[in-house]
Amino acid sequence: MVRLGIPVVGVTDVPRAVEFWSAALNLVATEEWESETWRTLYHADGSGRALGLLYSESSQRSRVPGSTWTSSWTRPRSSRRRSGG
Repeated sequence: MVRLGIPVVGVTDVPRAVEFWSAALNLVATEEWESETWRTLYHADGSGRALGLLYSESSQRSRVPGSTWTSSWTRPRSSRRRSGG
């Protein structure tokens, strides 16, 4: 059986991130596993965990590889040629 966890976001300022994500997504911080480097956010309606915030010293660019992927990604060419019409 596979058990999925929650999305985790790397942040450089945990208290500030708690404030931001709580307001942006209507989440509430809990004391579950609370530390200086980790906070768990729950859905405000009590339906369960929603997001984990983990302290990270790495740069934003290294945490978000999508910017690298999009700059080097090219659309594959179709093997069929379109007929002129």
